[in-house]
Amino acid sequence: MARTNRGWTMVACVSTVAAVGAIAGLAVRGGAAATATATKAPLPTVLALPAVSTLAAPGPVQGPGPFAQVRDCVYGISKDTCEGRLKGDSFYQTGCDDAPIPCRTFHLDNAAWEFPLVSSNLNCATTPFSHQGWCDEFRERTDGRFLGRVSLIIREQETCRYRGTIDGEGEYSMNDGSVYRGRLVGVYGIGADRAPACSTDARSCENCLDVQWIQAEQPYWRFGVEVIFDGYRVDQPTGERIRLNISGSLTTPGGPGAPDKLYSYRFSGTADGVLIYTCN
Repeated sequence: MARTNRGWTMVACVSTVAAVGAIAGLAVRGGAAATATATKAPLPTVLALPAVSTLAAPGPVQGPGPFAQVRDCVYGISKDTCEGRLKGDSFYQTGCDDAPIPCRTFHLDNAAWEFPLVSSNLNCATTPFSHQGWCDEFRERTDGRFLGRVSLIIREQETCRYRGTIDGEGEYSMNDGSVYRGRLVGVYGIGADRAPACSTDARSCENCLDVQWIQAEQPYWRFGVEVIFDGYRVDQPTGERIRLNISGSLTTPGGPGAPDKLYSYRFSGTADGVLIYTCN
């Protein structure tokens, strides 16, 4: 991909989520036996996406040897999305009465997750004395569309319901023709940006639970999501990589007792991270 630095002294505006990164590679299915199941009628397909098995998983990361040097560059990516959807028609409920804490769990498998990504048009600077530049260095050239297939595992018992996991595979197609595919792993309904007890940081942070019931003319539920996308370029063998923190809200209608549909959501949020470009 022919990309040039614009001459700015750039710093990518990257949101890091230690809690999300720490769960990468964990298994998404427990060994407890299901004691109760309930399956609803299938829904019509909303998005014509390839099945998970057709999205090529990235190969193992090949790090340099002890004396090798890799010539590469780090560029900032900063996108917004306001018109996303996540919906699936394969879901069921399980429960374990003999677990350490008796539980009820909702499973949504192979759901379609689709959203456009457009430049945030934000500026950034490392210090008040640094040059300002774009958070999103290539702007509309790296705008595009994200398609994913994900599975959700959601806690349904009290207390602090609706915490869970979200994982799968995704594909990011950019306006300049670049295509990145890779792994998605993250958390659902969890306040991933929480200040520790020892923190002296004055920033406003989340609680451990990021779930809200919104009382409005048409009441709805909001669930915070934090997902890491680790992708490799697949349209050309350039070795380029992208890593994004996809953060935002999944919303679905429902009264104060429970959401109407844990299998159908609207999505809005941000995608901030970096593009790793390997020099020739």
